[in-house]
Amino acid sequence: MGYPIYILGAGFSKAFSEKMPTLNDLSISLLDDKYKEDLPNLYEFIYKRKEYLIHLNANIIEAVSNILFSNNLCFTVKDNSEFEVIKFEFLQFIHLTLIDFQIDKDKEELLKKFIFEVVDRHGKIITFNYDLIISDFIRDNLTRTSDINILLNDHISEMDNFINELLYGFHEKNHPRKKNGRVDILKLHGSFDWYKLPGIDDFDLKSITKITDGEKQGDFLLYNVPVYIPMAHSKEYYFKGSLFPSLWQKAYYWLKECDEIIFIGYGFPETDVVNFNFFLQFKDKIKDIVVMNDHNLKKLTNIFGEKVKSFGALKYIETL
Repeated sequence: MGYPIYILGAGFSKAFSEKMPTLNDLSISLLDDKYKEDLPNLYEFIYKRKEYLIHLNANIIEAVSNILFSNNLCFTVKDNSEFEVIKFEFLQFIHLTLIDFQIDKDKEELLKKFIFEVVDRHGKIITFNYDLIISDFIRDNLTRTSDINILLNDHISEMDNFINELLYGFHEKNHPRKKNGRVDILKLHGSFDWYKLPGIDDFDLKSITKITDGEKQGDFLLYNVPVYIPMAHSKEYYFKGSLFPSLWQKAYYWLKECDEIIFIGYGFPETDVVNFNFFLQFKDKIKDIVVMNDHNLKKLTNIFGEKVKSFGALKYIETL
């Protein structure tokens, strides 16, 4: 028997965390002086190109990402080294700007409704978001409470998942709950709690570690950046290794086996043109594409017709 797949984009996270910065907000912040001391190399890089970048409006963050991660015109060791430092600081900038945003209190019940919908329908989640809104919410509110036990499986740490399954079975046998289940999620662009082991160049599945809550508060984050793919046209940099190919392979299998596909807050941005081509092969399975004020709305409507819903994630989930 098939199942539904919910594919989430930035509009989903923004809907549940209203103050989470948009691409435009990040672009404006990149031109700010406030990070001059903490990220000096990135600041100098931006400052030298400021007159050019200010004319790009909302595309500044994407332009900088493309320059840093699609550039193959470094011909000296010095140039390569400098670019690696700037890349590191750029990833730090995005991470530190977004990491502290959590779900708005007045939307917790609606997110719980969505999670229960996924569990009850034996659905799966594919997301392009690297924030921790869903995982933190499940951990803090829906795991091993007095009447709910929902586990999250992101298919990264198989040992952790195995142990969780054992604990899940033990607790359900001894402490039955009103609601229990598992949410399978694939984070196709990485996650703010994934890190590469030291000394590893490629992004291999076996070289990824997940940090704990205690580690989030330590110096660990000062000298490392999480494994996630920033907004850029070229993503080959991240496909050196087995991590992302394996995630996409699993996504392909899920999409082949599912009954229906629902996009929420994902409007196929121009930097994801390869993704658009990938999902088109499953066009007949797409049930809804839920966006709000998306600049691609006309294009999406021309391609998908009435499947496009322009009233946003929150209203859509209310109707589930």
